[in-house]
Amino acid sequence: MSITLQERVAQLVLQHGGLRAAGRAVDIDPGYLHRLAEGDRARPSKLLLKRMGLRELRVYELLKEPKPSQAELSTALHAHNCSTHFHARAKCDCTRDEEKP
Repeated sequence: MSITLQERVAQLVLQHGGLRAAGRAVDIDPGYLHRLAEGDRARPSKLLLKRMGLRELRVYELLKEPKPSQAELSTALHAHNCSTHFHARAKCDCTRDEEKP
């Protein structure tokens, strides 16, 4: 389950009844927790993440799907015995559609 730093600080505050109590519970300065909650700090150390019961995952998200150019499409799908499958090279050496004697 993924969670933001701000959400985790809010959970700790609710669980322990306040920012100072949350800081004491996880052994992190309440001022630092406040800065995490406000987004002023974004990359706590592995030790602080562990104290908060978290681990960092780096995730990459594709913003938009790249569109191939017309030249790439005509190269990829060609009529030389293989009009239905994809080829990355301009010249096809595929023999899938050739009839075997």
